[in-house]
Amino acid sequence: SNLEKTPELPLTLLQKRWIKSLLCDSRIRLFLDDDAIKEIDSKLIDIKPLYNEKYFYFFDRFKDGDDFQNSNYIENFRKIHNAVINHTVLEFTFITSKNKRKSKKYIPLRFEYSPKNNKFRIYAGLVKENRIIDMGLINISRIQKIIETDIAFTDITNTDQLLKRKRSRIPVSVEISSERNGVERFMMEFAGYEKQTEYDEKTRKCVADIWYNTQDETELLIRLLSFGPILEIKSPPNFRKLAKERIDRQYNISNANL
Repeated sequence: SNLEKTPELPLTLLQKRWIKSLLCDSRIRLFLDDDAIKEIDSKLIDIKPLYNEKYFYFFDRFKDGDDFQNSNYIENFRKIHNAVINHTVLEFTFITSKNKRKSKKYIPLRFEYSPKNNKFRIYAGLVKENRIIDMGLINISRIQKIIETDIAFTDITNTDQLLKRKRSRIPVSVEISSERNGVERFMMEFAGYEKQTEYDEKTRKCVADIWYNTQDETELLIRLLSFGPILEIKSPPNFRKLAKERIDRQYNISNANL
């Protein structure tokens, strides 16, 4: 380019309205402090939001989602976010799924947001004697206290390799039909999963192999079953058995309420 400076493109009205909507999102304070939000909002004072949260009704979302406006939750989230960037170790005091209180040192590796549960979780490596000995998946809402340490793992270059320690050895194979935009919805729903897909133009069906974190098996099962008859779990047999048991249990509950 012959230009001495890169020209700055002004934001369109659509972009401004979208940013204004983000400022109304209850999760925005996890990433921006109040001063930053006020500064951005002041520049969009005459802009109407593109949408409002009240316009949406999530019929398939659990109602016990995280309290994103809780000050302790926000503080913990920001500490974890900083640790992910700098590869530093934190000491978590948290409540386990079995309602036990534990304190352990972890190095946070990656955030995950579950739309169905409306919760943030963190993939973290369990640290003992200055080395990672195991991998864990912790709901941020279960963390009661965080102590920052001076320990840093500056040699971490491939987070994916660490996360594969809990990766399923055998993928779940499923077949999805194109009915009701099934393939498109499946791709969007499982965009964050490692998978291999193959689409058959003749049958208009998609076959997919999904690898997942073994701690995440129950949620994967629930998300797959939410597609109903347009998705069939083909293998492995033990996963098909889990799906059948869950469907039978739900069927019996439904009949009992009639």
